This record gives sequence, structure tokens and C-alpha cells, in this order.
Amino acid sequence: MRLSTVACRAVLAVAAFPLLAEAQGTGPKMAYVNTQALLASAPGRAEAEAAFEKEMTGLRSQVQKLSDSLTALQEAFTKEEGT
Repeated sequence: MRLSTVACRAVLAVAAFPLLAEAQGTGPKMAYVNTQALLASAPGRAEAEAAFEKEMTGLRSQVQKLSDSLTALQEAFTKEEGT
């Protein structure tokens, strides 16, 4: 019973907050942030992107080698399974 009373009070306090702010003359403030533009103009973005691409090139080749190896093993297993 005590928990529900505390919960009701908390809900009422949260619900009343916008009304209190409006009574003071300050309504809720909202803004739009264009994160894409911020990231595009960030200092060091080009260098970071180049370093990332350099790392990814090595990782992509490694993944391709592992994929080719797995495919070869699967084909060998399929041939042996058939005999």
C-alpha cells in the first residue's frame, strides 16, 4: 500500500512539472541537431575516415580468405560424404 502511494505521488509530480514550467513562463524547449552536418565538419574527420578505411581493407581481405577456406572445406566434406 505504501509503495503505491509513493508511486502515485511520483507520477503526479512528473505530470505537474510541465504545468509548473508553463506557469513560470518558460515552456518546454526543443531543438533539432543535424548530427550528419556536425560529423561532416568535425576536425580530423578525413584522417579518421582514412585510417578506418585502411584498417577495414585488411579486415575485408582476411574475411574473404576465411570465407574461401570455409567454402573449400565445405565442398571437400560434401565430396567425401557422397562416397
